[in-house]
Amino acid sequence: MAHLSSRLKAAREAAGYRTATIAAEALGVSYSTYASHENGSRGVSRPALTQYAKRFKVTTDWLLSGRGGGPDDDDVLPQTNTTLVSSKNPDMELDLDLFDQATQAADMIIEDYGRQVSLEKRHKLIQQQYHRLRALKSKNLVKDKG
Repeated sequence: MAHLSSRLKAAREAAGYRTATIAAEALGVSYSTYASHENGSRGVSRPALTQYAKRFKVTTDWLLSGRGGGPDDDDVLPQTNTTLVSSKNPDMELDLDLFDQATQAADMIIEDYGRQVSLEKRHKLIQQQYHRLRALKSKNLVKDKG
């Protein structure tokens, strides 16, 4: 991975932002600005670099040179909570396969919508899709992967 642009994309994906559009929304920057940084057609300012590093949980050193805390370093990335918080059942475990399917479904819905949505709306949509899939799975209408 020789270029900042490819490291920026890797950091975004490792941080869980499936598309540049979603990352730009979370960062509070225009899609065209972020996309031009990620595709390498425009240089990145020091403040933007710092903002990207913080959001994607990597170091600016890694984004610039590939050295230092990157997305695979355990001390840089926070541990992921694998418990779905629910007021009805706070100890219910998160089904990671269903969560992945719910995230993909939500992102497809957003893409079809054709406009940017806030992160909060995306999270709510993922949550709705997850609960629908979980209900279908409980009725044996969704099969486990494998």
